[in-house]
Amino acid sequence: MPGIEKVLGAEHPDTLTDRGNLANRTGQAGDAAAARDLVAALLPVIERVSGADHPATLTDRANLASWTGRAGDRPRAGKCSPRCFPSARRSMPTCP
Repeated sequence: MPGIEKVLGAEHPDTLTDRGNLANRTGQAGDAAAARDLVAALLPVIERVSGADHPATLTDRANLASWTGRAGDRPRAGKCSPRCFPSARRSMPTCP
């Protein structure tokens, strides 16, 4: 990933997507705590670059809740999840 950051820049949308993919692959490989930490570090950047209601931001919020729960902190994951829903309804009003 350092290569893509060097070529495109740390805040380019493709770089941010790759960082999210790395977090998810890390979790899928069995390290939910590391995935949670990677998403937690990514989320403020995504929010600043893309906006609070952008689908990528909403996805990363949901991923943070998911990896937090999978890392064993279900109470905290439950507190993360509701932050996704009001924004999702504003940005994607056709969602059920």
